[in-house]
Amino acid sequence: MLVCRRSMNLCGAIDDWRFKDYINTDFVLQVGDGIARIHGLDEVMAGELVEFAEGTIGIALNLESNNVSVVLIGVARVLVDRGGVEVVSEIASL
Repeated sequence: MLVCRRSMNLCGAIDDWRFKDYINTDFVLQVGDGIARIHGLDEVMAGELVEFAEGTIGIALNLESNNVSVVLIGVARVLVDRGGVEVVSEIASL
């Protein structure tokens, strides 16, 4: 009986963790010449701002089926390949 309860608690904790705030976060594939290629970001729109794990901001421009090209804004700090990226949910404007 005790094992069964612990198993149910563990499954519930895994389900809570799995779907918590990770819906639209993916990772950097390649960086060069002010452009970062990112795997995923399925729901990003062209012109939308994205933020990299270390704080650099970019604008999503080229939306392909398996990756997104992002123009980096300002001085890009070191972007580690496989680092996290997340959509800011704002359209870039001047």
